[in-house]
Amino acid sequence: LEVVNAQGEPVKPGEVGIVVGTAFHKFAMPFIRYQLGDRVILSDEKCPCGRGLPVIQSIEGRMDDLIVTKDGRFVGRLDEAFHESFGIKMSQIIQKQLDSIIVKIVRGKNFSQKDIEKLDAQLRKRLGVDMDIKYEYVEEITRVGRGKYRFVISEIDIGKIYESKKIS
Repeated sequence: LEVVNAQGEPVKPGEVGIVVGTAFHKFAMPFIRYQLGDRVILSDEKCPCGRGLPVIQSIEGRMDDLIVTKDGRFVGRLDEAFHESFGIKMSQIIQKQLDSIIVKIVRGKNFSQKDIEKLDAQLRKRLGVDMDIKYEYVEEITRVGRGKYRFVISEIDIGKIYESKKIS
């Protein structure tokens, strides 16, 4: 297991990185430096087993939970932008282009325009003022397997952008 940045270099404990794994038990086709699509933070703690293997401090999400900005930044953990918008019952962010997102909103009974104003300020702080943000009001958010719903749906090929940032 390795945890690397966009250039494929190891990250330091406390930094978010991409999980890359190698498995040699598949003799016909071993997985060598296979990107799992998970983002984690490594701990600086040592494993109590004494083997010296990396310890993961926290799981930050999946690569497909990211929004990509025009300048190539990967932005995750956008759920925090919604913390002050109490009138929003559910939401979902959809990205089809680098310069825009659609935010689907299920309004709660205490919803007001202030919820959108607070949310818009928080999203722009994280994504930049040049991100075009459209808000759509919907009755429900479509759920996927096991009744869950995806908070972020990205139609951007994040893997391709990630690969283009790597140093050859």
